[in-house]
Amino acid sequence: MHNLSLPNKLIYFFQRESSKDALRNILIIIIPSVIVFYIFKLPTAIAFGVGIILTALTDIPGNLNDKKLTAAITIPAFFLTALCASYAMIHIPWLIVILLAVLGFICNFSLVLGPRIAVVGNLMLIVISFTLGLKPDDMLIFTLGLTAGTITFFCINIIQATLFPTRSLKYAMDDGFEKMSNLIRLKVKCYDEKIPLENVYKELSLYHIKVSEQLEIVRSLLLRERKLDKDNQQNNKIWINKIYRLIDMYELLMANDYDYETIRLQLNDTNSLPIIRRLLILLANETAKVSSNRGILKNELNNKELNKDIDSLRRLVKDCDHEAATILTSIIAHIQHVHDILTTITVTEELADQTRISHDYYKSFISTQISFNTIKKNFTKGSPIFMYSIRMSILLTVAAFIGFILPEYRYASWIILTIILVARPSYIITQKRNFQRIIGSIIGLIASIIILYFIKDTLTLLWIAATTLYLFYLFNKPNYLICVIFITITIIIALNIQEGNIFNLLGSRFVFTLLGSLFAILGCLVFPINHLKTVENVSQLLITNYKKYLLKIKESIRTTEVDFYQLRLVRKNVQTSLAQFYDAMDQYIKDPTNKKTDYNLISNYETIAYRINALLIGLSLSITKSSAIDTQAHLTDKIIKIDLLIEELDKIATTIMSSKNKSLPS
Repeated sequence: MHNLSLPNKLIYFFQRESSKDALRNILIIIIPSVIVFYIFKLPTAIAFGVGIILTALTDIPGNLNDKKLTAAITIPAFFLTALCASYAMIHIPWLIVILLAVLGFICNFSLVLGPRIAVVGNLMLIVISFTLGLKPDDMLIFTLGLTAGTITFFCINIIQATLFPTRSLKYAMDDGFEKMSNLIRLKVKCYDEKIPLENVYKELSLYHIKVSEQLEIVRSLLLRERKLDKDNQQNNKIWINKIYRLIDMYELLMANDYDYETIRLQLNDTNSLPIIRRLLILLANETAKVSSNRGILKNELNNKELNKDIDSLRRLVKDCDHEAATILTSIIAHIQHVHDILTTITVTEELADQTRISHDYYKSFISTQISFNTIKKNFTKGSPIFMYSIRMSILLTVAAFIGFILPEYRYASWIILTIILVARPSYIITQKRNFQRIIGSIIGLIASIIILYFIKDTLTLLWIAATTLYLFYLFNKPNYLICVIFITITIIIALNIQEGNIFNLLGSRFVFTLLGSLFAILGCLVFPINHLKTVENVSQLLITNYKKYLLKIKESIRTTEVDFYQLRLVRKNVQTSLAQFYDAMDQYIKDPTNKKTDYNLISNYETIAYRINALLIGLSLSITKSSAIDTQAHLTDKIIKIDLLIEELDKIATTIMSSKNKSLPS
């Protein structure tokens, strides 16, 4: 969205799925809650509203079946959690300690079952926190009210998914092209000799994680649709076209027929690098228009500039030596191919493509279902998820015990809630969220004091609380700091309306929030997660997938009938494992317990991994989509080079692991 004006950026922001969901959520909260308030008493309305507020946070993008699955899990989970927490709160307070100890492990271990189940698990713990904070007088009224709110949200949510079945897919596709636009802007740096390539590779590797995750979302939303089995439906073919265009574009952007070191060296004196950078910026701008629904290549000026710059590069080819001319020809082919893809994004008919695969194979390209073996494999101290679950169980147990010895258990809810929201497996993410929560709480408390000092009218305060709650949902995904500010204001105003003047409680809230933040950091240091083991596993998987990809390419070169299904599948596996490696390595490097890490060796590994990936995709495209014209000898030279790079990568991985394993205590 770099090329959009501020008004257009705001329009684009409010057109996102999360922004529209925020408006839907606040309407679902306010209208039914007001009706419940007038029919029943205030405690029922509060429980009902809390049920909707928390349930709305379980709603992540998905199809109709995803919504139904979430509802089937969340409704009984919230009911039992609220029932147990309110019973313990009213009758046997010390049971809260046991409840949080047990659920603290189970709910966080649910990460192994996937993000959808993990979100529900996280919200179950927050239900306990809210129960402690609200201190209900009637267990059944609170539990039934909260459950009714949960059911109300899912009824509307499922109706919406039924009426608009491709809603999440449309937004996921738009986000995919937005990330492609940003990826192109990063690639511009590859052709700028003033920027060290090591820095560029680092940026690209981190952004690769986001792109890979987005493609996985798109594949999951589209390829799990049963209606795709009916190939004769025109609408299905259009959606398949879009995902092919998106993935093909990603392939082209990741592909490279030559190392960037070689490109910079050979093209530095040809005056072509500035033209290439300008072309990439133009393509990034046009790609951004796809995600912002503003049309594709309808701007005649940009279209003329694109053609003009491509013609300029073609003229330069004639004046270059053989090596530079070959490289430049390959780059022109890639740019032209991306340009062609952009012009066919909105085509409403099926496009011929020999690399297409049968819909019978679609299931191979989506994440496999979690099996019992996966759960069993993670139920060991070597699993990061297991150790994180143990850590969270202990932290929540300590927080619950502190609450038990305090005059009122409700104060502990702020410690518990802070731990749930900020404590993450990664130290660096925990530290970042801690900072955001503390700063957001301070700003929110100051704003709340000002609002409550000058405004006394209850109805006005309710409107302000509703507005800040809407803003909380609006910024919940894009910016955690801002959403903390608004939810703090909402909670303080709501507590003030319910209990009267609460200025004497504000200091306690902030102190207990700080205490929860401190516990979250101490948890990372006292119960560290062995990220090295994860790095070792994913690096070996990456090298294995590289070898499989290269083997399939070799087989394709030797035969006249290319197996496009196998080629696409091994490429997808490589991209997934590469993203997993980058993510694991990033967490490992930023872990404060790894003080003796050889960062130069790791940086070298990341650079070579990116080069291999780019060269493999470039080689694959040269035999499947004719993005470059290669002789058999040229292809053989590339294969030899990739083989050597994979061998070098394997040696570096062995060196990293052996050096770190020696430093670990026996």
